[in-house]
Amino acid sequence: MSSFPDTSSMGMPTEFKVILGVFGGLFGFTIVAGIIISLCKKKDETDENKETDHIKLERMLMEWIIAKNQLQGQQVVVAVGEEDSNIEKQTVERFIDLVLEEKPARFSSQLLQIFTSNYSTKLGQGGFGEVYKGHFPNGQPLAVKLLINSYGIDKRIEEQFMAEVNTIGRTYHKNLVRLYGFCFEPNTKALVYEYMENGSLDKLLFQKEHDHHLLGWDKLYEIAIGAARGLEYLHHLSPKRIIHYDIKPANVLIDSNFCPKIADFGLAKLCNRDTTNITMSRVGGTPGYAAPEIYMPFPVSYKCDVYSFGVMLFEIVGRRRNYDENLGESQEWFPKQVWEKFDKGELEEVLANCDVEEKDWEKAKTMVRVALWCVQYLPESRPSMREVVKILEGGVENEVAIPPNPFQHLVASANNGLGSSMVSSSKSVTAYVSVSPATNFRRRPLIKGRVSACLNVDVEAPSPLKVKWGESKEVIEEEKKFLVGTYARAPVVFSSGKGCKLYDPEGREFLDCAAGIAVNALGHGDPDWVRAVTEQASLLTHVSNAYYTIPQVELAKRLVANSFADRVFFSNSGTEANEAAIKFSRKFQRFAHPEDQQPPTGFISFTNSFHGRTMGALALTSKEHYRSPFEPVMPGVTFLEYGNIQAAQDLIQQGQIAAVFVEPIQGEGGIYSATKEFLQALRKACDVAGALLVFDEVQCGLGRSGYLWAHEAFGVYPDIMTLAKPLAGGLPIGATLVTERVASAVAHGDHGSTFAGSPLVCSVATTVLDKIANPSFLSSVSKKGHYFKELLIQKLGGNAHVKEVRGWGLIIGIELDVPASPLVDACRDSGLIVLTAGKGNVVRLVPPLIISEKELEQAADILLQCLPALDK
Repeated sequence: MSSFPDTSSMGMPTEFKVILGVFGGLFGFTIVAGIIISLCKKKDETDENKETDHIKLERMLMEWIIAKNQLQGQQVVVAVGEEDSNIEKQTVERFIDLVLEEKPARFSSQLLQIFTSNYSTKLGQGGFGEVYKGHFPNGQPLAVKLLINSYGIDKRIEEQFMAEVNTIGRTYHKNLVRLYGFCFEPNTKALVYEYMENGSLDKLLFQKEHDHHLLGWDKLYEIAIGAARGLEYLHHLSPKRIIHYDIKPANVLIDSNFCPKIADFGLAKLCNRDTTNITMSRVGGTPGYAAPEIYMPFPVSYKCDVYSFGVMLFEIVGRRRNYDENLGESQEWFPKQVWEKFDKGELEEVLANCDVEEKDWEKAKTMVRVALWCVQYLPESRPSMREVVKILEGGVENEVAIPPNPFQHLVASANNGLGSSMVSSSKSVTAYVSVSPATNFRRRPLIKGRVSACLNVDVEAPSPLKVKWGESKEVIEEEKKFLVGTYARAPVVFSSGKGCKLYDPEGREFLDCAAGIAVNALGHGDPDWVRAVTEQASLLTHVSNAYYTIPQVELAKRLVANSFADRVFFSNSGTEANEAAIKFSRKFQRFAHPEDQQPPTGFISFTNSFHGRTMGALALTSKEHYRSPFEPVMPGVTFLEYGNIQAAQDLIQQGQIAAVFVEPIQGEGGIYSATKEFLQALRKACDVAGALLVFDEVQCGLGRSGYLWAHEAFGVYPDIMTLAKPLAGGLPIGATLVTERVASAVAHGDHGSTFAGSPLVCSVATTVLDKIANPSFLSSVSKKGHYFKELLIQKLGGNAHVKEVRGWGLIIGIELDVPASPLVDACRDSGLIVLTAGKGNVVRLVPPLIISEKELEQAADILLQCLPALDK
């Protein structure tokens, strides 16, 4: 029975009616198509590629309807009848909506059979289906990915289907494969893409039938930039952030003009731009390309795509797979080989072996540096794709800061657990897949000059017009009259500071290698610090913790995103942070042992430890002369030898220890570093016995060691970490970072502070954290620390009184065989401020982290000149 209305009563011949229907229908269709084109032209006229694709799509839509009618055995005519006009009108309007909303079209399985000539040309096969070549009725090629249910993983099929449509179906970018539409029927689930004539980057790089050398370096470099732009769009420019999770050469397709397009969004996740991390329901990605954090039960950020992109860059540079067991051991894992040559200044040797012509070395070196930044172990150390694009487009190696060793987590313990030798190569690519707590934090690591605190700061002495001669002596005398005499102060008054220099009221200059006892990490008068103070002070300084404030939440988010922790408690100092850790530890044990009359309440601390001066923290501090005037202090603390694994294991396993407090690097105690084995043993013993592990990083944390947190150097993570000194760059703050497991035991009213976490202090602390957390900043600390340590060994090592120069980053100790006070006094008189530590026989050097190498050389020279003071 005809689907058209009966027109016999109109008195026209049947043939005439059909002809009229054909012309009338086509005329109406042409008008509607014109409307579509007009509407699309009103869209963003600057995006010419987008407009062109829309016009193509509109033409296709007309032909799709005709093809569908053919499939159903209908005549390709459109009658003038009112009912059918409404049907066609609704169909066209639906397609108009799809075009305007940029949604993929939905196809029937029968239509896909026509497009692919019944799936006659197979292009390839993946884990969840097969890909076939087809053509739209106008001849334009397409690719149909047919998801195969026969694999027995229907749920995974549907998850991939939804991921693809929900992500790539929402986007348009010239470096992303275009999803034209889909089919979702009980027996057919398929995705329809634009066809990529040159296949995948994987085939162009690695398959023998493709002569990848014909591409030329310039073309490969353009492919790298194009892929980076596609990721930049997904992460930073699309309406919602899209995390791909499976970036690799096989998922970068190449069109006829060798334009790269990111494809295969089956593992992709869609998230709001302000979402810091995403929890994955299962491990995703491809081993060898997937970021280390993918393999751990921690949140994952968009930085996992950055890591995978970096791995892919190595393969583009080498035009070889990163792992090749057929090569010698020194070359079988290409990124390791590249780093070792880069570190030795022999990168050109690698480039020559990879057939990169000398004229292309500059761009190749840029790609290598970017790749080394992208594959940094910690997510927060990796750049954003926005920065990667900027650097690659510039193409200048000198604009990229020197990256730190991205494979530091693979080094063996050689020197106090902080050695530098690479572990031996394994015959499996998974040997290089490592694990770490995932973090996510906004960083700006690549471009030089971004962190003004790293720059040499102009220093000016106070104006002579403001100097009151003799004022220092007067201040010292007045202090004795009005302040409680708890401090044995050095006889100097400081009235101003700039950079790493301090000045007294008389205008004398001092090089500051004490930094307010490791507090002034950004030096004095840092412009960003000053700006943060003044801006927030003009808005809001304090309201107490009875109310919510924005800066406090922002700082907490930053700390959580940048560490192992899930939650933060703010206080006003390091000793307060440790008091909170003590209370949280005991409360946790009561929470974990609700049936026990006496849950574990004891604590372990170690020799040479210092945790603070309040009664609880004081009880954990090993120096007896600090504790004895105030005894009895908090009971239940046992002091063990720092580094004695067996003694710690024996005591912990008795089951009476609530928490173990340890400093990864002891500052006050004499600059002693733990070993990796020691911290690992503590972690294991605490896990077995149910005790908590607390790292006190009040002095050694926040960049002082060259790592953001000192414990990162050992690959061991605590349940609680305490911070303070440098966090707000000179304003009073403490922070106790805890896991969710610990936080769940703490209830309203269990602890508190009136002043803690004020808007002023937290706003400033966020600024400080942002600057120090920058990978290039941390790299500079590590580099300068190594230089300073070697310089001190060279200049002072021959002196009979110097027993050892030790430390990590810019926390360095010079152990003497005599008291250090005469040397410290002589240095001060010569314009250098240093501290003592240990039993009074260690010179402690904790300068601002922004100190320059020239200033470090000045400090070493003054120390050398003052050594004779030890003989008096």
